[in-house]
Amino acid sequence: MMIHHARKVLTLSLIAGAALAAGCIGAEEEALQEGELALESAAPEEATCPEGKERITFSLADGDSALGGEDSACGVDLYFHPNNGSHGGYIESWRLCNEGGSNYRICTGGYAPVRYWNMSTCGGTVHDYYPQGWSGWAQSGGGCCAKGEAEQ
Repeated sequence: MMIHHARKVLTLSLIAGAALAAGCIGAEEEALQEGELALESAAPEEATCPEGKERITFSLADGDSALGGEDSACGVDLYFHPNNGSHGGYIESWRLCNEGGSNYRICTGGYAPVRYWNMSTCGGTVHDYYPQGWSGWAQSGGGCCAKGEAEQ
């Protein structure tokens, strides 16, 4: 029964795809479908910075215990992975204390807002709050800096 239903859905999908390719679907429906596909394929992490700012990203090399130079010049976020298995996300670097190597702990500021896809300086949406005291690790980060600020 289930195989018959799956075969029917597949057949209808192929017919609809062929009709679209042949131009049998109206321009309005085609534009609507293209808009839906664009929304589905847009990666949230590809959001742009506000006007006048440029996006920077960086990796923390093994053993780096502090952000240096251009990475800390404009208030970056680190991609923090909690050790308890919770979803990793961007946390403002000032909330994190290095515990050696790539190990960090949320050590200040109380509950830290977590953005799964975009950094706070790049207009990221808060998806969760992690409590002060959680430990984890970080290997990358980034932010949106005023143009030229990252080179200082």
